[in-house]
Parts: sequence; structure tokens; C-alpha cells
Amino acid sequence: MHSAWAERLRAAGIDVRLSIPSGAQHDKLVVADCRKVLIGSHNWSEGALSGKRVYESSVLLELTQPDLRWADYVMGRRVVSDMRTRNQWEAEIDLLRLQHAMPSRERLEMAASLEVEAVPLPSTAGWSHIREVFMSGSGDRILLRNGRSLSGQWMGGQPSRYQWRFPDGQIRWIDKSEVQLLYRDRQADEPSSMPTRRETLPATKAAFLPQSTFGPDLLEGVKNARKSILIATYNMSEGLYGPLGEFYDVLRQKAQEGVEVAFVTEFGPGTSSFLKRSVLNFASTLATGGIQVRFMQDYKVMHKKLVVVDGETVWLGSANLTTAGLSISSEANVRVQDPEVVRRAEEDLRRLFQQAKPLSEVTR
Repeated sequence: MHSAWAERLRAAGIDVRLSIPSGAQHDKLVVADCRKVLIGSHNWSEGALSGKRVYESSVLLELTQPDLRWADYVMGRRVVSDMRTRNQWEAEIDLLRLQHAMPSRERLEMAASLEVEAVPLPSTAGWSHIREVFMSGSGDRILLRNGRSLSGQWMGGQPSRYQWRFPDGQIRWIDKSEVQLLYRDRQADEPSSMPTRRETLPATKAAFLPQSTFGPDLLEGVKNARKSILIATYNMSEGLYGPLGEFYDVLRQKAQEGVEVAFVTEFGPGTSSFLKRSVLNFASTLATGGIQVRFMQDYKVMHKKLVVVDGETVWLGSANLTTAGLSISSEANVRVQDPEVVRRAEEDLRRLFQQAKPLSEVTR
């Protein structure tokens, strides 16, 4: 499936790569022009993006100016190969299967050896070298894969190339396969007297929480809860190490103090029997501590990852409330304190909670 899609995307001029398999790449992140960032639980599938078969949650952040650190975060990952052919792609999938069957120590040793051979895309030094060029001055800019940056004006494009006007007035076609990043300076197209949309919106308080920064930040948030902690998660499990174990201890403590603590989780027909058993057992232990747990048994999969505290702060992104989600996998999450975003997230959670079934009514 992945290899077939990779071929189709590459045929359309899209660079598709497989990151080094030292841990699950579970983050869901789209960055446009280093200015708009979409973070959430949406997988890149028709069911998720259309909303027809999956309940999802994501947030769009619009920055006041481009920040190339987002390019560093997305493109600076190590990759095993460039996936130019189906054979290469399937070879990497076979490698993943081999690793999954290995004991932990052998798997780590193989991952370390692969990392030595991996190719940065692009190197961190390359991005650092061009950052000042991209962030200074005005006008459209292109970063080429060879590290050069071009100033000028984007004139349009075709499926395989861009039309580019250089500062001296020359117009040329640039093959998209040579381009790493296209940055369009939209301010140049807007009348100076007309405020842009981002200027009319109130500043949104948001913090990006990749990888292991999410768990400690979320833990601190629930510790400070006074009224309510509302949670939607596709999967949940007791923490073996890291911040997760303390997280559930804090939830139990808050419930005993009278704080409303409520979970909504997935339990539909597509959920594996193993996951169902583990979730049911864990939900029973949470219920004894005064925590409400309800289960979605809809035809749509409940894939949201949301935590709303006191109706003031929402955490959302790709991480499930599991050890892998908080301590192992590559994840992308965000904390938002914008009143409108938080209000909508809480309304969404409470609506799902009403739809979901309590433990006593779950069809097993």
C-alpha cells in the first residue's frame, strides 16, 4: 500500500522518504511556507481527512512571520534512503518487519548502525547556513537542494516546474526536483493599507511540544487543574516509566479532590481484541479511583487526542496516553490557551462523552 502510493506521489514530483526506524514516527504535521502549521491527530487518509469514518482533532497555527525552525524540524530527520523505486521502499518495509522480530538489544544495535549510514535531509548545517538569507529582505525565495537560495518572484507553476522571475528581469523555469523549499512573500501582494488576517486576530498563546516535551508539560497542566480534566484518546495504558505513571496518579488524586475527570476512548468494531481487553481492565482501575471512562462504539473510529483543563487550556496532537506516546515515539503536540479554540474543544469533548457508553453498557 505505502509503496504504491509512494510511486504515485513521486511520479507527480513529490519527494517521499522513509525515516530511520529507530522509533515509531507517529507525529501528524503539515507545514506550509514555514508560516502555517497544522498539528493534530489526522492521518493522511481519505477517512481521516473527510471526517466520514474517523473522529479527529487538529489545530491550524498561523505565525506572524515565517520561522525556518519548522523546516529544520520536519526536513532535518535522518532517512535510510530516498525511496526512488518500489524495490527500495519494500526493502525498508522488510527491514522494519525484521527489526520488530528482534530482541530489544539487537534492534537498538541495528538502528545505531543504520543511523551511521543515514543521510540527513538536509543537513542541519545546511539549514543554518541559509536561515539568515531566507529571513532577511523581502520578496519570494527558493531554496535549492544543493544549498543555494534564489531571490526573485514566483510567477506560477506546472506539475513538474516553477516559473521564476529573477531580480534582473529574466524569467526561467526551475525543475521542482531541484527545489527543497519555496517561500512566497504574500505581503508583497497585499495593499499596504489593508490589514492582513493575522494582524486582525488576537495573539494566540500556543506552545509546540514535540517528542518528550509533551508529557512533562501535560503533567504540570493537570497538577494545576481546579475544576475539570476532560480527555479524549484513542488508546490509553498504565505508565511503566516516564511521566505517564505520575499522570494517572495525579488524575486519581484530582478526582478524589472533587475535580471532574472524564475520559472518552475508542472501543469500536475495528478495535483489536487485545486492545479492548487492556483498555477495559485499565478503565476498571480508573473507575475505582472516581474517574469517569466512556467508550465510543460508533461506526466511526474515535482517533482524537485531546486534553482540556478547566476550560482554559487544551493539549492536542498525535500522542496517545501510553508509554509510547509520552516517552518513545516521535510525536507532535501543541498546548493552546486561545479561549475560542479551548471552548470548541471542550464542547466537542462533552458531545462525544454524551454519545459514548459507560463501562456497564459496553458491548464486548
